[in-house]
Amino acid sequence: MAQTDSLTKLLNRKALFAQGQLLTSKAVEEQNEFSAIVLDIDFFKRINDDYSHDIADKVLQQVAKLGNETMRSRDIFARIGGEEFAAILPEANLDEAKAIAERLREKIYEYNFSQFGIECPISASFGVASLHQVIPQFELLLHAADKAMSTAKKRGCNQVVSFSPHQQM
Repeated sequence: MAQTDSLTKLLNRKALFAQGQLLTSKAVEEQNEFSAIVLDIDFFKRINDDYSHDIADKVLQQVAKLGNETMRSRDIFARIGGEEFAAILPEANLDEAKAIAERLREKIYEYNFSQFGIECPISASFGVASLHQVIPQFELLLHAADKAMSTAKKRGCNQVVSFSPHQQM
């Protein structure tokens, strides 16, 4: 239980960091590609306020399911808190990670949440970063993906943004 988020059954933040540090070390040692995705459900507070915490929890569970369906078998998808999720993608370069993030973005936006009484689309903002863009440490990789996700939010939400070394860390 200590490694699993009770609501979504995904790995939790602590377990993600443990796995991420191991996989980062392995990627550096083997000189493999390694990328991360951070996503945040757009306007989630409004879902909580307009529909209830119970409905918001169902949205989180559905996003977790869609994320698991989208990831490759070697990827790790986790809930890192609130309405924020992360994926770590061994052997994926930045373009491959962007493609996976874009597929998940589309799946979330196109999913019919009417079974929960939500008639409008739900969207998420995504940030993507590659280990080659940062000092090779998992925390820095995830931070870079998080910065890119913040940029996606600032640019209007419901999009995938790649980290740029020119963004403030």
